[in-house]
Amino acid sequence: MLGGRYLGAANADLERMIADTSAGVRQQVQDQFSSAGRTGSGANQAALARALASTNAGLRFNQMEAERQRMGQAAALAPSLEAARYAGQDQYLQLAQAAAGLPMSAAQGYAGSLGSLLGGYNTQTSVQKQSLGSLLAQAAGTAASVYGAGGFR
Repeated sequence: MLGGRYLGAANADLERMIADTSAGVRQQVQDQFSSAGRTGSGANQAALARALASTNAGLRFNQMEAERQRMGQAAALAPSLEAARYAGQDQYLQLAQAAAGLPMSAAQGYAGSLGSLLGGYNTQTSVQKQSLGSLLAQAAGTAASVYGAGGFR
């Protein structure tokens, strides 16, 4: 519908309406010209063509306009329809995220249990590490104090 594929398609209801309306218009025009004795004249044919074209064009225009309005309505509904496709997906996503965390929480639970069993055996060691810059600064300071004391001869 959004692509407009029905705009040029044959509409049986519209064709029937045009045929009925055309028959009425034709009868009205022919009655006017027959009362004057001019049925079949050039003026009769021109008046009939104008009346039929005007009536049929109006009906076809109204049908096309209605179809375009339906296209606009369908386009306005498209975001809602697309959102409905994914309704409930956030619940599945939350469940999947919770399920993904289960192995980690189980491992933390086991580690906590083992930690309390082995609580007395925990030892901490700390190693103090100096950076290369602080070691070089310390060496330079030592060399300067030895040089200042006259230690390098």
